[in-house]
Amino acid sequence: MDITINNEVQESFVINGALRDYLKSAFRAHHVFLTGRGASAIHTILKAVCGPGSRVAIPSIICPSVPQAIIASGCQPVYLDIRLEDFNLDPGEMDILPGDVSAVIAPHMFGHPLRIEEIKRKCSERNILLIEDIAQSAGVKYRNKLLGCFGDVAIMSFHQSKISGGLGGGALIINRSAAHLAEKIHKTIEELPTVPVDFQIRSRGISARVNSLLEGARNGLGGENEIRRIYLDNLDLIPQREKPENEPGNLESFISLEKEIVKRKTRSLKYRDLIKFPYVRHPELDDGEPVFRYSIIIDGNGGPDLAKQLTNQLRASGIHASNLYYPAHRIFPDGSGRALPKSSWVSDRIINLWLDDCATDSYIQKTAEIIFRI
Repeated sequence: MDITINNEVQESFVINGALRDYLKSAFRAHHVFLTGRGASAIHTILKAVCGPGSRVAIPSIICPSVPQAIIASGCQPVYLDIRLEDFNLDPGEMDILPGDVSAVIAPHMFGHPLRIEEIKRKCSERNILLIEDIAQSAGVKYRNKLLGCFGDVAIMSFHQSKISGGLGGGALIINRSAAHLAEKIHKTIEELPTVPVDFQIRSRGISARVNSLLEGARNGLGGENEIRRIYLDNLDLIPQREKPENEPGNLESFISLEKEIVKRKTRSLKYRDLIKFPYVRHPELDDGEPVFRYSIIIDGNGGPDLAKQLTNQLRASGIHASNLYYPAHRIFPDGSGRALPKSSWVSDRIINLWLDDCATDSYIQKTAEIIFRI
């Protein structure tokens, strides 16, 4: 299934700003709701369907706005460990889910398709709502089927940093298996507040403060409690109504996804071909190449220190590099006391490399040379 429709229909959609109609057609969905953020879409589905105090399972390696949205909706996060091969939720963890879990949020981290069919089957067996998170993988196909079509519902983001980045906002895609939920969600959507006027200023301040604290946490200086306080003090930034003026730009961005993904997969292959050094582990995917970030692991006993050294040198040389994500179970503990060793191991050793238009051939070559030199 293609994400594109013929040019005549595309032009009509752009003129009319019918983003909902386009997404509904692309995903063959029952219904599509637009929100002010991707996190707002998560908040909306949980608020509409799960009762207060409901438990929602997520991998510990995840964007922190996801556990934030869970808490803002009145639910509680439960953490699962990941696979070392692709840094995604380990389907085997589904076998030890607590019996009171109402929903599972399954993100395709870094644009790596996870084993969504296995997770879907296990959710169906236990009547658990499967929320597929395609914020970092919109437009990607897994076994010739568009990601976002596997879960009962799917959420996506139009944040400028994402693959489907436009002018900001999110979408909640209701697949036909969950058609009965549409009326409840519609009522919740109507109750969403408008975007706070100081949203951008507050968001930038939060990111700067949290990033500073994370540097300390990675160096063993703590900081998790302060990070948690910052996030909990700003839960009001999660639920947001859509901004209709963003729809035309978001639609144009989504229409151009197919070409964007081809370029990103080509860049991924170049990273994979050039960065062939001891101590560097590449993602092992069942299907395709990474499309959001090209994430490598620095292996070996000295991996954490070497990852920090490499990250600092890459940044000093004008190369984008990040070490996200810090394990969410350390920031928002679920009370289980589970160590989740794979999540912690990956977080200490991961380096994310950019796949957008800054990653020219010379940029990727320079990245490989720096890694080789260090």
